[in-house]
Amino acid sequence: MISTKTLTNTSSDSGGGTFVQKGLKPGNHKLALRAIKLEKQTYVTTRSESMLMLMLETEPLANFIGFDRVTGDKSKGYYSGQVSRVRASSFNYYDGQNVNGQDVSIADSALRVVVDLCTELGCSSWVTTNDEKYATIEEYVIAFNNEKPFENIFINYCLGGKSFINKKGYQQFDLNLIRGGDGFKSFCGDLSQVVKFDKEKHIYHSKPKTLEPGISTKIVEQPHLKGINEDFKAQQNKLGVVPAVKKAKLTEPEREDFLKSMEEAGQPTETDIVVDDDSNSLPFSLD
Repeated sequence: MISTKTLTNTSSDSGGGTFVQKGLKPGNHKLALRAIKLEKQTYVTTRSESMLMLMLETEPLANFIGFDRVTGDKSKGYYSGQVSRVRASSFNYYDGQNVNGQDVSIADSALRVVVDLCTELGCSSWVTTNDEKYATIEEYVIAFNNEKPFENIFINYCLGGKSFINKKGYQQFDLNLIRGGDGFKSFCGDLSQVVKFDKEKHIYHSKPKTLEPGISTKIVEQPHLKGINEDFKAQQNKLGVVPAVKKAKLTEPEREDFLKSMEEAGQPTETDIVVDDDSNSLPFSLD
């Protein structure tokens, strides 16, 4: 017998559809922390950089089938809410000095986020219990993730990020927590204390540059930059976002040559580029 009761995550393409995406979008959301990892940012070659990645999920949605709980293994079930990987900051962590001359470290940056999360999630006792227990920040974060004192606790977050077009032509977001300030927080149980989402401030759009008449839209060919000399096509900029090629690992002189050629050709430089990859929209597995 035909019945609409079994429909999930579906709508027609005609007006008024109710399709719900599996991943999160920028905005203010009530979310639960499902997993947390400290990941090396391997695309950076000039120094070692890392980022604390949070997997956040909404409360369960009716008639909804989310991402696989274990990627590629449907037998493990699905998430019952929208879920995405979210960067704890819009800037990577590194050891050294920041632009203001202050000493910074991967360990301190990640540790502050964990402490703040525990404060807002009501599990500060975990921090006290595990003080001076682990030799490295990597071990500390792994233990925090494995023990999960944050399990099924929903609080409010403000998410922003970079907008880009994925390989299938759909808009995606590389999400990050919006930094708190002026008395407001990135996340808190009390929504009134969380930064209010502002799409003009909290979503970054990479925009194509306007070329002078007669300037080629192709990057100047440089054989020694094999793998990076690709044409930045405009066929997917319907949202004002230029799809970018994946970056090759370059030496510093090669990088400077590449950026110079990009600028001369009127192409976006690396500050404008958002890599055409939707991996950050997918959750990491809990296994």
